[in-house]
Amino acid sequence: MFGCIAAGRLVQTDLQQVDETHFTFTLSKPEELNHVVIFLTGQIAFPEGIGATVHFLFPGYEKGWQLLGKLSNDKPSAIFRLRGSAIPSKLSSNTLNTVNNNNTQAIIGISVEPINQVDSQTMALTPTNTISAKSNESQEVAKRILENLFEFLSGFAHVGPETLIPLSTLQQWYNKVLTKLQNGGNRS
Repeated sequence: MFGCIAAGRLVQTDLQQVDETHFTFTLSKPEELNHVVIFLTGQIAFPEGIGATVHFLFPGYEKGWQLLGKLSNDKPSAIFRLRGSAIPSKLSSNTLNTVNNNNTQAIIGISVEPINQVDSQTMALTPTNTISAKSNESQEVAKRILENLFEFLSGFAHVGPETLIPLSTLQQWYNKVLTKLQNGGNRS
């Protein structure tokens, strides 16, 4: 009934049925996941008025099961971004210890429910949560850029009654950042 594709991996159809309305896929090496596609295989359609919510469980992550979205006959497939939302951008040491175990697996959970319940659960996910995740990611990038700038400028500071930094040093940092961006973020 359902299929799963983790970006860069083979299609998974090894769905495990937990009970009449709950199903799971197991994903190895969860720290490598970025996106996942969940889809109806087309063998069996949902009965009229039925849909499914899709959830994600990352091992050792304090948020537990996280709602990703939904599937229905009108929306038989969906791509879900995991990195930075369902999977933390920076893993805590406790989470890293759990993940570094070679047998660690994440779980995609699918819950078949009446479509009105599916819709009410997933309404909370639309734009606000997406914007919030992007906002948090943007804040993290801005923080890293500013930390890099501070560290770079600190090396050129002239200590005296007031710490002075030549403006040319700021221009030098700016040029280095632009070069890195043009090289796809790789060091030059």
